[in-house]
Amino acid sequence: MANPPVYQIAFQFLFNQNFDNQKVLIDIQDSNSFLMNDNYTAQLAAYASNSTPPLLNFSLSGKQLYFNIDQGLIREGMQAVVWSSFSAGAQPSLQLNAQFQGGLITASYSVQGTGTSGVLAYGANTIKVG
Repeated sequence: MANPPVYQIAFQFLFNQNFDNQKVLIDIQDSNSFLMNDNYTAQLAAYASNSTPPLLNFSLSGKQLYFNIDQGLIREGMQAVVWSSFSAGAQPSLQLNAQFQGGLITASYSVQGTGTSGVLAYGANTIKVG
């Protein structure tokens, strides 16, 4: 059986208002996983701002991306760049469950080098490449 394709994904989170102590969780719901080794490293950075909002913690495992933002200010944001496998098929896909406070945070994704991008909704999401 062939290995599933691997893509780099940037998840962007923009803050629509000031807040304290908010959690963001993305769970992979299918057979795919986030990849973490010397060839596939993750990074967390500021998005659409000059500084990274204070974090309480950040973690990435095979099935889960999680971070807890201590404080966010309107028009700031975070970007998590990770690698993931995508189920092989006619149109490779990744099924996610996203948990964050909608309205307060607007979430989106872009699959690097493919032109695939979109909005992440609270709850179930499917990212298809191709």
